[in-house]
Amino acid sequence: HAVHCDPDAIMLIMPADHVISTSDDFQNAVKQATAVVQEAPDRLVMFGIAPTFPSTGFGYIERGSSLQNVERAFEVVAFHEKPQLQLAEEYVSSGSFYWNCGIFCWKAQTILNQLQQHEPDTYERLQRVAQVIGQDGYDRMLDEEFPQMNSISIDCAVLERATGSTVIEAPFTWDDVGSWLAVPRLADQDESGNTIDGPFVGIDTKDCIIRTPEN
Repeated sequence: HAVHCDPDAIMLIMPADHVISTSDDFQNAVKQATAVVQEAPDRLVMFGIAPTFPSTGFGYIERGSSLQNVERAFEVVAFHEKPQLQLAEEYVSSGSFYWNCGIFCWKAQTILNQLQQHEPDTYERLQRVAQVIGQDGYDRMLDEEFPQMNSISIDCAVLERATGSTVIEAPFTWDDVGSWLAVPRLADQDESGNTIDGPFVGIDTKDCIIRTPEN
C-alpha cells in the first residue's frame, strides 16, 4: 500500500510485542533513522539494542565502520541467529554486537526493489496484489497470492543479502515480551526473586512469577 500511494514514502516497521521507553527517546531515534534514509534513499536502517546480558533468545547484528556525520550509526557486517550461551557471551564482551529488535526504516520503493532482486517470486505476487488495490477484487487476490509467498523473515529475505544496511544504536530502552522471561525484567521482584501480580501467600517460594485473580 505504501508504494502504491507514495513510492517515495519512508516506512517504519515495528513488531507489536515490545516494550519501549521513553517515548521521546524513541521518537528522536526514528527522526534520526528517517534523516539517514532521506540522505541516502538506498539504505536499509535498523535499530540495534546494546545487549545487557548474553541472551540466547535474540538475534544479533554485528556492526562495522561508523557512518560519517551520523551519531551512533554503523555499517552492518553480518546478522547472527540466536546463539548458544558461550557465543552470546563472546558477542556481549566484544562490544560490537547488538540485539536485533526488528524495528526497520526504509523507503517503500527501496524495499520493493530489494525484494525484486532477492525474492523475485514474492515480488511478482506483490505486484499482482498491488494492481487491484482499492478495487473489488483486492481481497480475493490477496487470499490467493499471500499463502503462496515464500514464508521467510525480512531479515533472511533481504537484509542479510543487501548492501547498505545500517544499524543505529538505540538510545531508548527495549524489551521483547515474547516469553515469560521478560516479565521479571519488566516488573518489580521481592527479596526472594518473585514477581507477584495479585493476592499471594508464599512458603519458601523463590524466583517465581505469580499471577492470581482478585476473586
